[in-house]
Amino acid sequence: MSLKIHISDPIIIIYVGSMAKKLPDKTVPPGRGNLFVIHHGEGSMVKPVKLLMNIDLSNGLCWNRDETVFWWADTLQKKVYKFDYDRNNLVISE
Repeated sequence: MSLKIHISDPIIIIYVGSMAKKLPDKTVPPGRGNLFVIHHGEGSMVKPVKLLMNIDLSNGLCWNRDETVFWWADTLQKKVYKFDYDRNNLVISE
């Protein structure tokens, strides 16, 4: 498994995408990755939360200006997904 840190914002929220280890033929097995958000939970606990599961290759995260919409791309699927985003609770929903 490999990890790719996507973005960190001013209040220290880090988004991390994982993918399966590449096979000898340099391909990536599909559906073995996840997208996590890592942030300070209650008190000083650092808490990783799984936002998306069974993904191929996480990439291309962005938000609209008022941080209510979240876009995320899966490179191997060649698709961009749009989610409603609740920044206060770090939740995405379709």
